[in-house]
Amino acid sequence: MSSASSPALLTDVINSNISSYIGTNGELTLILFNEDQDNGSNDGAISIDNVEVIVSSAAPTVIDTITNFQVGAGDDVLNFDDLLPDAISNSSDLGTLDDYLQFEFDGSDTIIHVDHNGGGTFQPTMDVVLENVDLTSGNTLSNQQVLQDLLDNGQIVV
Repeated sequence: MSSASSPALLTDVINSNISSYIGTNGELTLILFNEDQDNGSNDGAISIDNVEVIVSSAAPTVIDTITNFQVGAGDDVLNFDDLLPDAISNSSDLGTLDDYLQFEFDGSDTIIHVDHNGGGTFQPTMDVVLENVDLTSGNTLSNQQVLQDLLDNGQIVV
Protein backbone atom coordinates (compact mmCIF):
# COMPACT_ATOMS: atom_id res chain seq x y z
CA MET A 1 0.00 0.00 0.00
CA SER A 2 1.47 3.35 -0.96
CA SER A 3 1.55 6.22 1.47
CA ALA A 4 0.14 8.52 -1.20
CA SER A 5 -3.18 6.67 -1.17
CA SER A 6 -3.75 6.78 2.59
CA PRO A 7 -3.52 9.88 4.77
CA ALA A 8 -0.93 10.00 7.52
CA LEU A 9 -2.27 9.32 10.98
CA LEU A 10 -1.00 11.83 13.51
CA THR A 11 -1.52 11.15 17.18
CA ASP A 12 -0.25 12.83 20.29
CA VAL A 13 -0.36 11.40 23.77
CA ILE A 14 -0.74 13.75 26.73
CA ASN A 15 1.32 12.41 29.61
CA SER A 16 0.52 14.87 32.40
CA ASN A 17 -2.26 15.79 34.78
CA ILE A 18 -5.24 17.46 33.12
CA SER A 19 -5.01 20.31 35.65
CA SER A 20 -1.91 21.43 33.72
CA TYR A 21 -4.22 22.35 30.83
CA ILE A 22 -6.96 24.16 32.79
CA GLY A 23 -6.78 27.94 32.46
CA THR A 24 -6.93 30.47 35.29
CA ASN A 25 -10.65 30.89 34.66
CA GLY A 26 -11.28 27.16 35.24
CA GLU A 27 -11.86 26.37 31.57
CA LEU A 28 -10.35 23.60 29.51
CA THR A 29 -10.20 24.34 25.79
CA LEU A 30 -9.82 21.53 23.28
CA ILE A 31 -9.24 22.34 19.64
CA LEU A 32 -9.72 19.46 17.23
CA PHE A 33 -8.61 19.50 13.60
CA ASN A 34 -9.52 17.14 10.80
CA GLU A 35 -7.51 17.39 7.59
CA ASP A 36 -9.06 15.89 4.48
CA GLN A 37 -6.76 15.32 1.50
CA ASP A 38 -9.57 15.86 -0.97
CA ASN A 39 -12.62 18.00 -0.33
CA GLY A 40 -14.78 15.94 -2.70
CA SER A 41 -14.20 18.10 -5.74
CA ASN A 42 -11.27 15.99 -6.99
CA ASP A 43 -9.17 19.12 -7.37
CA GLY A 44 -6.56 17.93 -4.85
CA ALA A 45 -7.27 20.79 -2.43
CA ILE A 46 -6.87 20.20 1.30
CA SER A 47 -9.87 20.87 3.51
CA ILE A 48 -9.46 21.49 7.25
CA ASP A 49 -12.34 21.32 9.71
CA ASN A 50 -11.87 23.06 13.04
CA VAL A 51 -13.94 22.34 16.13
CA GLU A 52 -13.28 24.18 19.39
CA VAL A 53 -14.76 22.79 22.60
CA ILE A 54 -14.64 24.77 25.84
CA VAL A 55 -15.43 22.86 29.02
CA SER A 56 -16.11 24.80 32.19
CA SER A 57 -17.96 24.36 35.41
CA ALA A 58 -21.35 26.03 35.19
CA ALA A 59 -21.77 26.20 38.93
CA PRO A 60 -19.43 27.22 41.72
CA THR A 61 -17.71 24.35 43.46
CA VAL A 62 -18.20 25.82 46.94
CA ILE A 63 -21.50 26.92 48.45
CA ASP A 64 -21.57 28.31 51.99
CA THR A 65 -24.82 29.04 53.78
CA ILE A 66 -25.21 31.65 56.52
CA THR A 67 -28.29 31.60 58.73
CA ASN A 68 -29.52 34.41 60.97
CA PHE A 69 -27.56 37.17 59.20
CA GLN A 70 -28.76 40.52 60.56
CA VAL A 71 -28.86 43.52 58.21
CA GLY A 72 -27.99 46.98 59.53
CA ALA A 73 -25.21 49.07 61.02
CA GLY A 74 -23.56 47.36 63.96
CA ASP A 75 -24.91 43.93 63.06
CA ASP A 76 -23.21 40.96 61.35
CA VAL A 77 -20.16 41.38 59.07
CA LEU A 78 -19.29 39.46 55.90
CA ASN A 79 -15.51 39.01 55.68
CA PHE A 80 -14.16 38.22 52.20
CA ASP A 81 -10.64 39.51 52.91
CA ASP A 82 -8.95 36.09 52.74
CA LEU A 83 -10.85 35.09 49.58
CA LEU A 84 -9.91 38.03 47.35
CA PRO A 85 -6.54 39.32 46.10
CA ASP A 86 -4.56 41.58 48.46
CA ALA A 87 -5.01 44.53 46.09
CA ILE A 88 -8.78 44.48 46.73
CA SER A 89 -9.96 46.27 49.87
CA ASN A 90 -12.86 48.26 51.31
CA SER A 91 -11.29 51.35 49.71
CA SER A 92 -11.46 49.80 46.20
CA ASP A 93 -13.94 51.51 43.90
CA LEU A 94 -17.34 49.89 43.52
CA GLY A 95 -16.69 49.00 39.88
CA THR A 96 -13.67 46.95 40.92
CA LEU A 97 -15.51 45.24 43.78
CA ASP A 98 -18.31 44.43 41.33
CA ASP A 99 -15.78 42.31 39.37
CA TYR A 100 -15.42 40.04 42.43
CA LEU A 101 -18.82 40.07 44.18
CA GLN A 102 -22.29 39.96 42.66
CA PHE A 103 -25.63 39.73 44.45
CA GLU A 104 -28.83 37.93 43.52
CA PHE A 105 -32.12 37.50 45.38
CA ASP A 106 -33.61 34.03 44.84
CA GLY A 107 -36.77 32.96 46.65
CA SER A 108 -36.17 34.23 50.17
CA ASP A 109 -32.35 34.21 50.09
CA THR A 110 -29.58 36.50 48.89
CA ILE A 111 -26.86 34.68 46.97
CA ILE A 112 -23.46 36.36 46.88
CA HIS A 113 -21.51 35.08 43.89
CA VAL A 114 -17.74 35.30 44.45
CA ASP A 115 -15.22 35.36 41.58
CA HIS A 116 -11.84 34.92 43.31
CA ASN A 117 -9.78 36.36 40.46
CA GLY A 118 -12.26 38.96 39.13
CA GLY A 119 -11.90 40.84 35.88
CA GLY A 120 -12.88 39.66 32.43
CA THR A 121 -15.94 37.46 32.34
CA PHE A 122 -17.51 37.04 35.78
CA GLN A 123 -17.24 33.36 36.70
CA PRO A 124 -18.15 32.59 40.30
CA THR A 125 -16.00 30.08 42.11
CA MET A 126 -18.02 30.27 45.32
CA ASP A 127 -21.54 31.16 46.40
CA VAL A 128 -22.48 32.46 49.83
CA VAL A 129 -26.18 32.06 50.61
CA LEU A 130 -27.73 34.36 53.19
CA GLU A 131 -30.86 32.50 54.24
CA ASN A 132 -34.03 34.58 54.58
CA VAL A 133 -32.20 37.84 53.79
CA ASP A 134 -32.83 40.24 50.91
CA LEU A 135 -29.95 42.66 50.37
CA THR A 136 -31.19 43.51 46.86
CA SER A 137 -34.69 44.87 47.58
CA GLY A 138 -36.19 42.16 45.38
CA ASN A 139 -33.40 42.36 42.77
CA THR A 140 -34.08 46.09 42.24
CA LEU A 141 -30.70 47.29 43.60
CA SER A 142 -27.58 47.00 41.46
CA ASN A 143 -24.52 45.12 42.71
CA GLN A 144 -22.80 48.44 43.35
CA GLN A 145 -25.76 49.72 45.39
CA VAL A 146 -25.74 46.57 47.53
CA LEU A 147 -21.97 46.87 48.02
CA GLN A 148 -22.32 50.54 48.99
CA ASP A 149 -25.04 49.70 51.55
CA LEU A 150 -22.84 46.98 53.09
CA LEU A 151 -19.81 49.31 53.18
CA ASP A 152 -21.86 52.17 54.69
CA ASN A 153 -23.18 49.82 57.41
CA GLY A 154 -19.73 48.33 58.09
CA GLN A 155 -21.10 44.90 57.16
CA ILE A 156 -18.46 43.83 54.64
CA VAL A 157 -14.68 43.43 54.72
CA VAL A 158 -12.81 42.83 51.49
